[in-house]
This record gives sequence, C-alpha cells and structure tokens, in this order.
Amino acid sequence: LNQLANDFPGCIYWKNAEGVYLGCSQYYKLMIKFNAFEEVMGKIDSELWGEEHATAITKNDKEVMETGKPHTFY
Repeated sequence: LNQLANDFPGCIYWKNAEGVYLGCSQYYKLMIKFNAFEEVMGKIDSELWGEEHATAITKNDKEVMETGKPHTFY
C-alpha cells in the first residue's frame, strides 16, 4: 500500500477509525515537513496540525466514514 500511495502525485494518507495515522504517501510526509514516516505514524491530527485544523479534519473524516464517500481537496 505504501508503494502504491507513493506512485500517485498527491497527498494520500490512511488512518484507523480512531483517527490514528497508519500510513501516508511520500508527498504527504514532505508536505507536512517530516523526514521519516515514523514521525507521522501513530499520531493524530492535533499532533500534526494543531487543534483548530484538527477539528475540521476530524469532522471531514467522520463524514467520510459515515457516508462512504471520499472528499478531495484542491
């Protein structure tokens, strides 16, 4: 899955139902300015983005899980 995500030119990540990061693409890791995947894995949005942004991201994630429809941001 990691290799597949790295083949796409975009920010790809996946989390468990509790919002803990399980993986991400190389592009996503670089976008959030981390050097190693281990710096992202096991974290939650508030640890990466701060509380204000984490609230919006968590709301979006919950909606995606409830509806099954992905969201794309440009």
